[in-house]
Amino acid sequence: MTSSNRVTKALLTAGPAFIAIALTVAYVVARDGRRLSPQALLTLAGAVSLGLLVMMALDAAIRCAPVAAQHAAGLKAAAVGIITLIPMAFGAVRWWQARSVLPGWTPVALLALGVVGAYGLSMMPWPTRRIRGRWAVGSIAASTLLTLALLLMHHATGTLFTVRPGTGMLHIGLFGGTWLLSCALMFVLANRYSALDDELPSGPKEYAVGVATCFIGMGLLEADRRLFVDLYVPVHLWLGALGILTLETGARTLLGSARHRVTQALAALSAIVVTGSAFWFLFALDGVQQIGIRSQLGQTAIGGSLLQLVLAAPSASPDGFPSHPALDYDRYHDAEPPLRRPNILLISVDALRGDALVGRGEKNERMPALQRFADESLHFRRGYAGGPRTAMGMGTLLVGRYSANIDWDLWFWTRGRLANPKEMSDEEREKYDGKAIFTTIPAFQPGDSLAMRLKSAGYNTAATPYVSADFFRPGVGFDKGFDLFEDLTRTGWTAPTTERIVDIALNQLDELESPWFLWIHLYDPHENKHSKARYDTMLAHTDKGFAKLRAALEKRGVYEDTLIGVTSDHGEAFGEHRHRGHGTSLYEEQARVPMILRVPNVQGREVTDNAATIDLTATFAVAAGAPTLGLDGVNLFPLAVDDRYPDERPVFTEAHRYTDPSGKRTYDIKAVLRGDYKLIVDRLRGTAALYDLATDPGELEDVHEQEPEEFEELMAILTSFISHAERNHPLP
Repeated sequence: MTSSNRVTKALLTAGPAFIAIALTVAYVVARDGRRLSPQALLTLAGAVSLGLLVMMALDAAIRCAPVAAQHAAGLKAAAVGIITLIPMAFGAVRWWQARSVLPGWTPVALLALGVVGAYGLSMMPWPTRRIRGRWAVGSIAASTLLTLALLLMHHATGTLFTVRPGTGMLHIGLFGGTWLLSCALMFVLANRYSALDDELPSGPKEYAVGVATCFIGMGLLEADRRLFVDLYVPVHLWLGALGILTLETGARTLLGSARHRVTQALAALSAIVVTGSAFWFLFALDGVQQIGIRSQLGQTAIGGSLLQLVLAAPSASPDGFPSHPALDYDRYHDAEPPLRRPNILLISVDALRGDALVGRGEKNERMPALQRFADESLHFRRGYAGGPRTAMGMGTLLVGRYSANIDWDLWFWTRGRLANPKEMSDEEREKYDGKAIFTTIPAFQPGDSLAMRLKSAGYNTAATPYVSADFFRPGVGFDKGFDLFEDLTRTGWTAPTTERIVDIALNQLDELESPWFLWIHLYDPHENKHSKARYDTMLAHTDKGFAKLRAALEKRGVYEDTLIGVTSDHGEAFGEHRHRGHGTSLYEEQARVPMILRVPNVQGREVTDNAATIDLTATFAVAAGAPTLGLDGVNLFPLAVDDRYPDERPVFTEAHRYTDPSGKRTYDIKAVLRGDYKLIVDRLRGTAALYDLATDPGELEDVHEQEPEEFEELMAILTSFISHAERNHPLP
């Protein structure tokens, strides 16, 4: 059969393919498109339809390739070599570049994976009822496609060479798992590319293969929904595209070569629906730029990838926007404190969710000691961290400014340690450029941090911060301004660690003369391994350590006269909004944190106004008589004493990340809260959502269309805030 006849026949017998596409699109929409408007649903369906139509065109091109039956065995061997040897070589090169932070047995593991993949593929028998030459050509096409997709995804993600300390096994598992999966799918896709639709056999074996293939495709799409939510765009593109392709391949296999009238009618209807939705997507892209449609798509896995890949976002950096009156609220920095130069204690607890504490008078079995302390203090039920990850949450807290008003330096991990490119030679920067994962660290300026401000006011300063990462290593910047700074970076402790940290902090305290400032950072809740039960256990360990600290302060006779603040750097997600962990969203579970201020001789009460953790920074500076110039936080003493607080004050929280090995910003979201409303804007995707926390504390329903005036007002406030802040403090 000539190539032209083969193409014609393929087009005439494409009925099962169109039905398979329609079924696949229906599955994706049903699974990933709930809570979408009809227009957003059509956009999602049209994008998937268009992608599968392109794959159909690729199918036709591959099937038109000349078939050389006498070289079938050699072509099969070449296909096996492509999908096993090339990834193994890629992994070996990446291992050599990151060998100091990967296990020494990594090369052996790569070799073993290659052997397993090659042996398994070579032992696969030739498919029955299939022309060997055509199947061999299909195997070459499948192995090439899968290998290119695999390498592009891992290169863009930085797998195996931008490795954070302690994540080596995750990187090896991700690389090895996706590699073996690609090997397994080669056989499936080789069948796809080797048979015309009218030649698809039907039988028990084929039905079993079709069902298995469908389940694999659904598994890939489910992984796209659950893993690395809103992070590592290349991984999501790989999972989504391969999942859709695999699911459609399985559906097509199940359909076989059914030719009766019902199938033909269904095929015709499917062709109309599929091509219609695909063309609608192509010709209605302007309508898709509506922020409501974009925001709905951004809530889904496939839609989020679509926004990153196809639909360019509006400008992410507004410039010259006029100042909004809501930003000119009184911060009370000149108000007189009710106490003069008290001792000051700041306790930050890593990954402590806002709901770790309950309302006044309610029983808290997880953290009874901290709950008692909150009931005796000013307990802010709506306190917000400066960002959802440690560098941002603690950076904003210790500097006392919102993230947008801070100058951030772009650091990267090199051989398991944080390193500042500004302190490297050109040769060193060139050596590590593109081989590290990036993070941002505040560019601490002289007199900038809380410790520096208090030290300039005559305070003796000490800190005992512990995290398992490198953020608090001396030299990074968080140590500036402290007379005593305990370096716990390389202790290698395993959880629980709270009581150890408390013991060291108390030893520091015994060396300090009044007035003193002591910062303690506890870490146990962070060590939850995404398990809510373990998280609760870690909260109990933290509470036990806090009770020990309070008892020690009371025994030393300093508790009653000490100004104490307790808060967190960020919260923690356990499946809400599909997220797990932190650093990925500004929803309540990650952005809202406990915020407690104990003012001596002030009766405890709950505060329902929105507040920012940087308010503690401003309050401490005022209490010490330290400089307050440049602080964004509100002095809370007028609230504590006279119940004065800025009316309708907006509170901001922000997130940015740089997970691309090139140092490109991959995540940039901002949120503003005023009253019961919260607006979240994703600047790279061009999405925005408004939530009414009074009626929808779980942030499940975007009400920007129901509340257009509130949406426009908060958007104007946020845009003005970003414009004026980043004019002087642009992000890297």
